[in-house]
Amino acid sequence: MRDLSTSMVSKSMEEKQRLKEVFKYLIDLNQEHKKVVSTKKNIPIPSQEVRASRNLMCDDAVMAMNAYTFLDGRIIKVDSLDSTALQGSLQGVNLARYILTWAETLEWPPVDFDWGENEIGKAVMSWGVSWFELFMNFLIVTGQYCPVRVAGSLDQVQYTSCFSETARILPSDKRSAMSQCTAFQSAFRCVESILGTKLIPSDIGKGGKSIHRFGFTGQIASLNVRPMMLRQRETNEAVFHYIKTVPTKNKLRLPLDRVQTFRDIVLEVVPEPSPEKRFKNYKMIYKRRCQP
Repeated sequence: MRDLSTSMVSKSMEEKQRLKEVFKYLIDLNQEHKKVVSTKKNIPIPSQEVRASRNLMCDDAVMAMNAYTFLDGRIIKVDSLDSTALQGSLQGVNLARYILTWAETLEWPPVDFDWGENEIGKAVMSWGVSWFELFMNFLIVTGQYCPVRVAGSLDQVQYTSCFSETARILPSDKRSAMSQCTAFQSAFRCVESILGTKLIPSDIGKGGKSIHRFGFTGQIASLNVRPMMLRQRETNEAVFHYIKTVPTKNKLRLPLDRVQTFRDIVLEVVPEPSPEKRFKNYKMIYKRRCQP
């Protein structure tokens, strides 16, 4: 029985390998067919590097994103770390200060940058970046998680830290990667709103499919241009590892408890107003802006 079992396993692995070879042959055949069709229609065939960049997935895509680089990038600097407007950050003043400092580490490619023969770099840029990747980079660089909302809203909202006992007894989706990602995006936009300035170049819009290069199949908010990031390799590999470990590839349901952080950015903790006070400050900022 043991020999039979061993033989069956060996045969199964052999058949799986043969099936992979058949699939590879079908892919190659399909690519060759496209070449013939393109030639008949007198359409130029993309270079080998262009075709390769379109097919990069998982490990290959991670390697390409790790090597992603360009010259003369744009950095958005906003000298507002001690601005009183941050007192109106709904998710917390200290989180807002970290977001503001971290945003200055992102380097965005110049408008109409000439990639020359670097087709793969151009392709990686066009993949964009998801807010999950941006939050993962923020987490790795700062070590800061977003607060978890326990109850309430507006001036009655109640928050707790991501690793508190209160947070751990909440439904699992309250601490999921998606919840943290969504909270981070909201906090980021809130900082932009209360300061009245953009932390991302204005020519960069929504879109991008970079998250799918890691094997993720769901939908998530993204930007259509990819920046260079501090701890770029660590971020890409952490994102890829997370997506490989989630049970379903279209949801980010697992928490981010085991992400290695480096704390390249460390800020002094400042007094934190209550959620009610932060909301009042937020409303006051907008009231002042609306006054003639």
